[in-house]
Amino acid sequence: MKKILFPTDFSETSLNSKQYCIEIAKRSGAKIYLMNVYNVTIYDPNMPAELMMESMNEAMKFSKNGLDKVASDFKSQKYNSGENFNVELINKQGLVSDEIEIFVSENEIDLIVMGTTGESGFLDKIIGSNTSSVIEKVKCPVLAVPSQAKYKNINKIVYAASLTDDDRSEVPYLIGIADLFGAEIIYLHICEDEDLNMLSQKESIFETLKEEINYPKLGFILLENNDIVKGLEEYVKENPVDILVMAQHKRNFFEKIFKSSKTETMVHHTDIPIYALHIRK
Repeated sequence: MKKILFPTDFSETSLNSKQYCIEIAKRSGAKIYLMNVYNVTIYDPNMPAELMMESMNEAMKFSKNGLDKVASDFKSQKYNSGENFNVELINKQGLVSDEIEIFVSENEIDLIVMGTTGESGFLDKIIGSNTSSVIEKVKCPVLAVPSQAKYKNINKIVYAASLTDDDRSEVPYLIGIADLFGAEIIYLHICEDEDLNMLSQKESIFETLKEEINYPKLGFILLENNDIVKGLEEYVKENPVDILVMAQHKRNFFEKIFKSSKTETMVHHTDIPIYALHIRK
C-alpha cells in the first residue's frame, strides 16, 4: 500500500476516520493525500460576475484553511520507520464523488479512508450519501468509518461474502490491510436454503480456501440463516468485529444486506467500519 486518499469536509463526522488513516499509514508507509472538494452554488443566474468570483474565492480560501488545519494532525505523525508522514493537500471544485473518482484514477490510489456523512437511501443511511457514491464509482477499496466508531487496534476482520470466484479473488486486497495489524480474517458465508448442502462440506471448502488464500490467520464460518441480514446481524452482535468487509457487486450485495426499512438492520451497528471492496472483472 503506497497511497491513501483521505477526503474530508472538515465536519466532526468526516474527521472521525482520521485515526484509522493514521494507523494504517504508520504501518504501511503510505503517502497520504488530504482532499477537500468544495462547490459554489449560484442561486441567482443574474449575479454579477464579480460577486460570483468573490464567492468562489471565499470557498477556495475556506477549503485551503481547513486542509491546513487537518494537515497539522497528520504532519506531526511519524511512520513506524521513524520518518515524518508524507502528506499532500488537494482541494478541488466540483462534485465530491466525481472529483474523487478522477483523482483515484489519475493517481493510482490504493485505499480511500473516509468518514460517513449524509443520508438519502438505504445504503446512504448506513455509510453516507457521499461515501456510498464513492464506493460505487471508484476501483479501489474504501474504508468507511461511522461517526460513532472509536479507533481500536484491528484484530479481527470479518469478510461477509459468497463463495464465488469473484468474491474469493478479492481476498488478496483484504490481506494487505490485515497483515499490517496481524489481524485475523474471518471468511463468513451465510447459507440460505439453496446452498444448505455446503454445511456438510465445510471442512473441504475451508481447506480449498486456505490453499487459495495462503494467510496464516484465516478462519472460516458457515452460518445457516435464510435471512442474510439477520444472520449477519446476529454474528456481529455476538462476536467481536473490528472491520466488516463486503464486496461491491454493482451494489446488489449491499442492497441485499441493507435493504430493510421496518426491521432491525445494520444501522444498529454503526460503530463498525465497513471496508468495501470493488469486484475487479
